Amino acid sequence: MNATTLWAVLVPLSNDITTEEDYRPGWLLFALIMFLVLAVVVLGLSFRKQLRKADKHFLPPDGSGKGGMIGDSDSAGGEDRRD
Repeated sequence: MNATTLWAVLVPLSNDITTEEDYRPGWLLFALIMFLVLAVVVLGLSFRKQLRKADKHFLPPDGSGKGGMIGDSDSAGGEDRRD
């Protein structure tokens, strides 16, 4: 089958293509979008929960309640030595 034969078969079939007036987004698309929005909200809440767990991990052992990274001037590790 060459390209000319294929073209001769496919061109008459293109007359059956629907127009924009025939297309209407329905309840299925609405449900899909709502599902995706719900998934983003659930993932965001889970991410926030994990960040809170990670913040508790960085609390100093003395229990002062001031969390911080190494090198922060307020942390229990000492002075900030940045040059």
